[in-house]
Amino acid sequence: MSFAEHTGRTKRGNCAVCGVEVDQEEVCMTAGRLPAGTTWWESHAHKAPCGAQCSGGGTDPDELDVHIPTFGSCPRCGATESEIARVIDRADGNERVVFHHYVMPHCASIGYRIDLEQRIGNEWRVKSRWNSNHPDSLQLTIEWAKRYVPWLAVCDLRDS
Repeated sequence: MSFAEHTGRTKRGNCAVCGVEVDQEEVCMTAGRLPAGTTWWESHAHKAPCGAQCSGGGTDPDELDVHIPTFGSCPRCGATESEIARVIDRADGNERVVFHHYVMPHCASIGYRIDLEQRIGNEWRVKSRWNSNHPDSLQLTIEWAKRYVPWLAVCDLRDS
């Protein structure tokens, strides 16, 4: 768990998600995953150029018209935070592992996300999801995923 507080300082700056110039407020970490005293600028709520509410300024959990929602694409312009780097299917066709590479500047340092998907009828649904410990290497990310997906460790990856 992390705790942060707004410092009261504001400025104009570009949203890290959509690039629009918006009002931003400084936030300071008080305890948690970052060292205490770490600061960053958080954009106020705003619309992206496509007209959807931008995720960079925060959104309501039930909001559907969101520019680059977490793990999804914008319903208006199709923008996403990642691109598919590789898909490996289980031999029986009922599961697959999808390796996403983060491409947006605000999340590029994460590197890769791994989605284990299960086929339900004609649809693929995410069964579990996690980030890689190897943000700079797809091959090391695949090796790391083998710890969590038993069938991936025994499949022949040369042709997939």
